[in-house]
Amino acid sequence: MSYAMTVFSGCGLAALLVVPAVICTAEGSVPDWAYDAMNGLAEAGYVVLPGNGAQGLSRQQMAMLTAQALKRMDDANNLQAGNQAVALTREYTAITRLSVQDEMQERMLKDWIARLESEYKTAFNAVKNDMQESARYSGQTGDAGQRRLQYRQNSEALDKAAVDLANAEAQLKRHQIMMQQTQARKADIEQSMVTARLPVEASGQPAAPNDQASADDAAADATDVAGTETTAADDSAAAANTGDAGAADGTDIGTGAAKPASSEDLLRSVGDLRVEFAAELAEIGYFDDVAAQSQAVAQTAPTQSPPAKRLRIDGEVRADYGRNTGSQSIGNRGRLRLRLYPDYNIDGNWHAIGMIESEKAFIGEGSDGKIKLDRYYLHGHSGATLLDIGAYSTLMAEGNIYDSKFVGVRAQVGGPVKYTAEVGKVDAAHRASTLTASYRTDDYLLEGGWYHFDSIYGGAPRTIYMANFRKPMGWFDFGAMFLHGADRDQGNGNGYVLTLSHGREDSWNPGTYSVYAKYYHQPASTYVEHTMNGMADYMAGFEGFGLGYSYTLQKDWVLSLEYDHLRDLRTHSFNNTIWGSVTYFFKNYRD
Repeated sequence: MSYAMTVFSGCGLAALLVVPAVICTAEGSVPDWAYDAMNGLAEAGYVVLPGNGAQGLSRQQMAMLTAQALKRMDDANNLQAGNQAVALTREYTAITRLSVQDEMQERMLKDWIARLESEYKTAFNAVKNDMQESARYSGQTGDAGQRRLQYRQNSEALDKAAVDLANAEAQLKRHQIMMQQTQARKADIEQSMVTARLPVEASGQPAAPNDQASADDAAADATDVAGTETTAADDSAAAANTGDAGAADGTDIGTGAAKPASSEDLLRSVGDLRVEFAAELAEIGYFDDVAAQSQAVAQTAPTQSPPAKRLRIDGEVRADYGRNTGSQSIGNRGRLRLRLYPDYNIDGNWHAIGMIESEKAFIGEGSDGKIKLDRYYLHGHSGATLLDIGAYSTLMAEGNIYDSKFVGVRAQVGGPVKYTAEVGKVDAAHRASTLTASYRTDDYLLEGGWYHFDSIYGGAPRTIYMANFRKPMGWFDFGAMFLHGADRDQGNGNGYVLTLSHGREDSWNPGTYSVYAKYYHQPASTYVEHTMNGMADYMAGFEGFGLGYSYTLQKDWVLSLEYDHLRDLRTHSFNNTIWGSVTYFFKNYRD
């Protein structure tokens, strides 16, 4: 007995003996709008149709094409085509299951978006902090390369978070559009069930058919139909091989030259088809695949960006010249310096970072050009704590205390108050410890710090306290830093640094610039190794002013100028420095 006869016979018996108002649906019935919708999907390149278009295709073939369109709209899905026609009761079961899955998937997508929003906010604040601090550190050239590495890492994290969040929000919007179609179809079926007075169990699911023999016959006949439709599907595939091959790249394939549909119209069309052929899709395992994929999405936040290089190398070549005059002058000096910053991504969290340097003095005294590994450390999170372990660059009090190499451990944690602690050693002291706290808003920055060095070049220990205030004031960023130093050899002393700065150095953005003006009063006990190119490190405390300017000549080429006019606090002699450099930046990867 054929499948159509089984349905008719079972339905007719029910009509005569049980429920006169039962609605019967022929197995091959496909509404006209479904053909139009499928032709529209073909024109958009989501399915490949035979030469005469969708008209005349069976429900099984239409279900297979619907699955194909859904798969092409979502690359993560892994669907298999199939077919099975069902009566109204089984359609209600399928649509109810689909509705539950839609609600679960929507909840998981919303949870995923909430996590991504948190990651995006964290990354955004980190980049914002980098951009604000860029002005503070303008002209401080001691370890500017390390600061650029940190800025790059934070920028990459922001880019990834933004892409992931945009993808997730687009997926949720698409899902909600299709969910509306499911809910509307479920309401229609429920109304039809009321009209037909079909019995519904307390669970909300329709009762199973009583005629088990008819159900068994229907299942057997469905197997025959499946075999026939597989042949039809093969015919469609053959048509794809011999016909218009433009489907994959989105060229028109349909039978008419209709106006291209919008992406939202296509989503609504495929959503309607998904609802219409929900039962057939259930038979081919479509919903099981979607549920598995949804669970995977909820566990991870995939990005559409290509995987990043595991080993990245940033580099810079700098030529600089300084003219120094005064009693502590070191004379004129010209140098050529090469630095490479390898960064190996170990596991997506921990990075192994280094700095390889070669510096050669071609005017005056200086380095001999030997190559050395001067920085080597691990960088990554342990829980909520960001760690640097090894020999890394550190900047204490914006470089007004220290700007050079530190061998030890640095830990940063907290928010909105960020705490930073360091324990290790520097060239000037066998042991050094620091603890700072900072609080930042859009309007101002507050910082406090404690810095202790067990001895300075074998002399007395030195402890420095720092308080800092930063605030944008119109065109300028204003900064006021107070320093107190305690040192038995140098004596206790109070110092301060006042700053006006504007702009930031973007080596990748031609025409950008930064400028600063600083006034210093720093007794010898208030610093160890200053960030400036002036003569501070050769003086017994100093006061005076410094001016700086940097300008991006073209992408990756930066010009920097600095002038320092300082007076020694002990000898009262003046020292002047005019310093300039041209730096070229390069890397082994693309942004």
